[in-house]
Amino acid sequence: MNRGPYDQHRPIPQDVLQSLYGLNRELSLNLIPHFGDKLRDMIGEPGWDSVIQFRMGYPKMEALPSLRRPVNEVLISRM
Repeated sequence: MNRGPYDQHRPIPQDVLQSLYGLNRELSLNLIPHFGDKLRDMIGEPGWDSVIQFRMGYPKMEALPSLRRPVNEVLISRM
């Protein structure tokens, strides 16, 4: 997601999907529902499910430059 210039006055969303990954793993492997139980407790409404989770906050400092390489450095030409 392109968040544009650094702005301490604009809230920034960040996904936090680890608990959903854990829930999916529990369901697919028929494990004890640790993540499932915690998610149900957080939601607090019977019959409701979480589809995506994120947190909102204000940045305290500008992010460091990304270590990712430009796309043109990782593309393989088949011509």
